[in-house]
Amino acid sequence: MHEIAYTCDAMGCRFVSVLAALVALVSVSSCGRRGPELPASGAPTTGDVFGGKECNSVRNPLEPVLTAWKSDDRAQITALRQQGVIAVRYAVQGCNVELEVLPNCTGPGKYAFTPSPFKNRDIIERQSELFAELPLGAARLAGEVARDRALRTDYVRVGVASLPSGQSYAPTELRGPDCPRATHVVARIYLGGFAMAAGETSKVRAEASLFGLGGGGRNTSSIKTLFVDGVPEACEQAYASGEESPRCAVPLRVGLLPLAGHAMPECPVGSAWDGARCVRSHVVTQVNCPAGTQWNGSECAARVSTSCGAGFHFEVGKGCLPHIAADPLVAPPADYAIAASELKKWNEFSPDVGANQTARENAQKAMMGYYSAKRNKSEAARYVVHAAYHVAKMKAASGAIDTEKWWKNTIKAWESYKKVAPVEEGRNSAVGSPEATLAAQAEYTLLDQEITKKFDYQSGHHRFKGTPVQVIEAYRRQATVAKGWYEKLQVVIDKYVSHEYTTVAIARQGTLYDSLRTGLYNVRPPELQLFDAKQEALLKKHEEGDQREKVGAIRAKVQQAWLDARDNETNPADEVMVDRYASAIVLSRRYDVSHASVVHAIRRLAFFTEVIGEPRMKRFSAKVKDLNYTEGMFPKMLQAR
Repeated sequence: MHEIAYTCDAMGCRFVSVLAALVALVSVSSCGRRGPELPASGAPTTGDVFGGKECNSVRNPLEPVLTAWKSDDRAQITALRQQGVIAVRYAVQGCNVELEVLPNCTGPGKYAFTPSPFKNRDIIERQSELFAELPLGAARLAGEVARDRALRTDYVRVGVASLPSGQSYAPTELRGPDCPRATHVVARIYLGGFAMAAGETSKVRAEASLFGLGGGGRNTSSIKTLFVDGVPEACEQAYASGEESPRCAVPLRVGLLPLAGHAMPECPVGSAWDGARCVRSHVVTQVNCPAGTQWNGSECAARVSTSCGAGFHFEVGKGCLPHIAADPLVAPPADYAIAASELKKWNEFSPDVGANQTARENAQKAMMGYYSAKRNKSEAARYVVHAAYHVAKMKAASGAIDTEKWWKNTIKAWESYKKVAPVEEGRNSAVGSPEATLAAQAEYTLLDQEITKKFDYQSGHHRFKGTPVQVIEAYRRQATVAKGWYEKLQVVIDKYVSHEYTTVAIARQGTLYDSLRTGLYNVRPPELQLFDAKQEALLKKHEEGDQREKVGAIRAKVQQAWLDARDNETNPADEVMVDRYASAIVLSRRYDVSHASVVHAIRRLAFFTEVIGEPRMKRFSAKVKDLNYTEGMFPKMLQAR
């Protein structure tokens, strides 16, 4: 019988003898590296797991995940949902979390279902991740996450059953003998189905599907199914249709609402209950809060301010809106002022129906009239930018098919204004002006739509397939594409010098490499073909003979070679991603920019702190000027929000 051997040296890893043909498979990586070692098996304490750090800094304590909870308790949530508002006793002390459903206590109200389709898989390889992500049930699953073993959950979320927004409850509104023990009510129930399995890390990662058509419920020598709840076929149908299904209504997670004035629970040493959660009680001398928030004495809370930057004014219900400031040389013309007066009657945040629709149509007509009459008049160039911008905004609000045209008109109008704008201190005054921000938003909006359609991972791109060599080659081709999008976003930054859209565009540059590395990181068999058909047949032949252990070692080495190659490729992308996201956060603080892209950057950096590890996050972030990175910075920022 042929001998099977596998060797690694400075040139890489390769098969020898009968499997020499597999050399190309692993030529993309060196085998000298070892993956991070997992904690040893055994029942850990939370102190062992977190090394004395507070674990509530890496999760939202008011939205516990229920997938590791007992199935009977999840069933109680399902049953009680039909009877009224669900009351619970919820206590968080450090890393210890207790959630008790109170079946004999309900409140008035009804949960309304809203479609919210989402699919994901979560893989936990460390006990610190287990206690942070699945505190309800973590203790009984600790033995499943040990050296070379991992826990995986595949889930499908189809919707959310929630109480009306802004609802609050006092203990006196609840009815039933269990109510004196109630601390919270369930405000949101995330519904769907899931499967959870544990086993060898490489096998758990490679499994195609735990919860899907034909998947779930199977056990092998390497993978053990722990829980399956919900019917995969029903979940697929509900996911596609957006309709609620009783066969796919498993509570995956709940959002909890504290009762007004309920008894203060126990909190960790050094913290106190503020009516909603445990917050630090020691004296705070300085706190750097995320953009859009401010320190209120106990936490970073949302800032409500009527002050706006230069070139903008505050309107109730609308926030900061651009305006035409009085120019010492050119006063706003009366005809623009008349047209602009119609804008005040329209609220872009209200539904486009009834009186608001009429107001939009009147304002749109007035602005289009001004644009048509003045677009070739140099003395009105500044105001033409505003007119085109407002038409674009109104077109977008109504879903008009020619919205793109008006975004482009805004850009052209600014370019025309730039040609006639005065030069002040050696700089064109149109650059960095309020009008530049309007044009920057227009160009960014068009570019963002194009990137979403053609590049983003969330819109279906970067689903790599093939051998490791083919996957890496495809990844590198997409890296070139990412560079092209990056440069287009840089144009928005350099061309307009807008504080707001410089921040937004830099954050969007981060998403390019986020999408790219996520696609490579998530590639799994069967899309990833570690062995071709001939190689697989040869391995199986020897596996059935007396060389089973050697075949197993070969499979493990090839798998590790792939992981090393993958990590070598994602490392540069991670560095760019962290730099761009973190730079956007710095600018948002400096210029007081509040934008969804900044919130997204914080969320992703908090997530990647765990994925790539604190040492790498610290190394990458240390290069970002004025960030002043501290350990666990991004999870803490997210928690503060």
